[in-house]
Amino acid sequence: MDFATEKPFADLVHAVREAGDVLLSLWTGKAKSGTALAISEKADGSLVSEADLRSNEILMKALASLYPADAIFSEEVAPDLAVLRASLRTWIIDPLDGTSAFLEGRDDFSILVGLAENHRAAIGILYLVARDQMLLAQRGCGA
Repeated sequence: MDFATEKPFADLVHAVREAGDVLLSLWTGKAKSGTALAISEKADGSLVSEADLRSNEILMKALASLYPADAIFSEEVAPDLAVLRASLRTWIIDPLDGTSAFLEGRDDFSILVGLAENHRAAIGILYLVARDQMLLAQRGCGA
């Protein structure tokens, strides 16, 4: 299947851009408000911010709506390992890759979304939000 021509995939790309818009509205490198973001530390010592969670919410809702039969594995949500092991299709998301860069006002943060089919990479989306650069890849079709 060529995801690039599939309507749900186009809607997913739109949701990725929507999540990017939310990130930009909160990014210290561009945010118009001086509002401080809520930030906490995960068990592994990495940071998670309100921006991570808001982006995650948009992506999780979109994936659940567009691909309801698929599993979703998000960096920001505790996984159900049994569901992930049993799933033939799993979406993998990092709603804000580079949280520290984002919080420091640098532009090298991104949104990552990938699909594993039968536990093998099938498609990937890399969106460098502040640079407005989106890269798409599909197994067998290149990037």
